[in-house]
This record gives sequence, structure tokens and C-alpha cells, in this order.
Amino acid sequence: MANPVSVLIIEDQTILLDSLAKSIDAEDGFEVRGALTRASDMIPFLQQQKVDLILADIRTEDNEISLDYLAEAKGLCPDAKVIIMTGLPEISFIDRAKEVGADSFLYKNISTAEFIAAIRKTMEGEKVYPGSKEKPKKDFIELSETEERILRLFCEGYERKEIADLIFLSENTVKFHVRKMLARSGFSSLSRMAIFAVSNGYIVLGNEGEALKFNHK
Repeated sequence: MANPVSVLIIEDQTILLDSLAKSIDAEDGFEVRGALTRASDMIPFLQQQKVDLILADIRTEDNEISLDYLAEAKGLCPDAKVIIMTGLPEISFIDRAKEVGADSFLYKNISTAEFIAAIRKTMEGEKVYPGSKEKPKKDFIELSETEERILRLFCEGYERKEIADLIFLSENTVKFHVRKMLARSGFSSLSRMAIFAVSNGYIVLGNEGEALKFNHK
């Protein structure tokens, strides 16, 4: 009987970390050997034991970026497959992940079944990276000034409550605008809409959030 695929997970959200570990452990042929919340901790871990798969969130505890440690991790464990995951729509992370040798890149807004399928494909040698598989109803919807500002701030990583505070709206009003955008565009979530908008050049990331914070002073 073949040895199970040994897995190291790095994820700073404890609930998600536990959920991932349980889901992967429950899969036939996989065994979670480590579950860490800080990217830098993967280095001493891999100095002690080798794994077949490293599954790492981009931004971990203490605001560490796992991509910064990936080259060293691959040096310690050269045969390991690496999957980078994120909930952030920042498209530049994809190019950085490719540059440092990640085998696959996943957004967290996929289902557990899709996640496991991508892991199996990666272990079989396939590279899984985001594409623009989900298309809007037309080229891209026309956004009002408020809608564009909400989407842009979301793309910059702000939560809905933060967006509401920055543009002087209630959180319920922001949610209302988001529901309208999703209904018109055909996207199933704001995350998917943001990823499409950034990756296809409809939203060019800047520092709008920082500018608004400055203007509030």
C-alpha cells in the first residue's frame, strides 16, 4: 500500500486551519503532518521533517508573507509540491507565486470539493492557476461612482465595514450596492467579481483607501 501524501498547512485563521486539516485528513491517501499559523515557522518544521505538499496562505500571522519563505522551504524540501492560497483579490500575487516556484494558486472562495480536486491535480503534476472561467453577462457592467469606489476598495483589501466608514455610508447601504452589482453582473460573489475586474484591467489597483483615510484627518 502506497504511503499517504504528507501535508503541511500554513494558515493564520485557526478555524479555517482546523477545517482544512480535518478535510484533507479525511481524504483517502492524505495525511496532515503539520498545521502552522506563521509562515516563517515552516522553515524549522521542514528542517525536522519532509512533506510531499505545502499548502500555504499568502498572508499569515504577524503579517508574514509566505512567498518570502518559499525559496528556502523548497531548498529544504525540493520534491514537495506547493499550493498557495489567498482570499485577497490582489492579482500580482499570482505572478509572484509563479516566480518563486509555487505549483498551484487557489482562491479561498471555492468549495471544499474544488479545493481537494485542485490538490489532487497538483499532486499529479498539473499546475492549477486562476483563469477567468466565470464571465459576466456582458463585457463588464457599467458602475456608478459609488459602486466603483466600493469595488475598488474591496480590491485593495478592505472589509465591508471599513469601506462603509471610508465612504460615509452605513454597512447595510454598502451591502445593498454589492447585491445590485452582483445581480447585474452575474457573478456569484464580490470576491469573484473583484478577481475578474483586476485580472482583466477593469480595476487598476492604487491607494484609494489610504487617500480617503488622509482626507478624513
